[in-house]
Amino acid sequence: MSIPFEVPKSEIKKYAEQHWKITFAKQRKVAPMSKRIMANVLAQIKKEDTAFKPYYQMHISDVISDDMVLKGAYTEVRKAFSQLTDLKWLIEDLENNKFAYRHLLDTTHAECGYNNGTITIALNPLLKDYFIALSHYTSFELKAYNNFNAWYSMRLYEILSAFKDKGYWMVEINEFRKFMDCENKYVGNDSVMIVRTTTKALEELKGTDCEFTVKILREKNPMKKGQPAIIGLGFTLKNRILKTIPERWYEDPEHADVFNRLKKYKVTEYNIIKYAGLIGFKECKELVYQWDIKQAQTKDRIQNPESYCNKVFSDKGKAILDAKK
Repeated sequence: MSIPFEVPKSEIKKYAEQHWKITFAKQRKVAPMSKRIMANVLAQIKKEDTAFKPYYQMHISDVISDDMVLKGAYTEVRKAFSQLTDLKWLIEDLENNKFAYRHLLDTTHAECGYNNGTITIALNPLLKDYFIALSHYTSFELKAYNNFNAWYSMRLYEILSAFKDKGYWMVEINEFRKFMDCENKYVGNDSVMIVRTTTKALEELKGTDCEFTVKILREKNPMKKGQPAIIGLGFTLKNRILKTIPERWYEDPEHADVFNRLKKYKVTEYNIIKYAGLIGFKECKELVYQWDIKQAQTKDRIQNPESYCNKVFSDKGKAILDAKK
């Protein structure tokens, strides 16, 4: 019999990091306990890791919410394992006309399971690229996440965490349905679907770094009679407080180079934080390239980069923002 084991708190990071593709993939609705267990696994994977550990462990007390009775958690964990062992991903390469299904858990590992308060997760090693050495990921606070009782709250927290730098997220209604696993639910009744997916989340995310307001976006067609059709949703984060460029923005060498070149041209961090996401990486790169060309000339050099470059950069960002309204 295995000795009950509790992961030292120093091994579990405060934030879980999830591959961007996983955050914005179609996810099947599962029990909140399943999501908590996987979030605790993500929080144990370190940036310097090059491969999965043989397994990841946590105590049952790490994945129960404040209002859950420990005695009843056993049933919830058993249900979670049933769901996690069924989860599989489609790895598809359309260009080369091939695909493969990969299960999330490695259930052939002897330790994968539950034993006297200890949860042990072994991940399928073939999924390493979606968990290890991530260059493009979203991160979310584990403590808040573990206290959500609704799957919709967890999904929105994951997604909105990807937009903390921008402060808002606009999504087309059918895309939102996909993200919320509602493609076959509330068909023909978008209003009910929106209420069911956001009401609890508005309550549970209150006070977190992803507290939000949501606005229904409707079709603008004065020729149509009746209530305009819903075409999307606009989420605005209440607590966007970035003042300096986050370190994670510099983790990609290409991105780091562009940010450093923008700063060389005296574009303020405030403007970079506010508009870089709107403008997009390719356009930012093109801007600094054009400025480099100007500086290489004798007649058309930029005389005052702080004034000129900030104006060009912010005007471009504002124009894109205005077009989205």
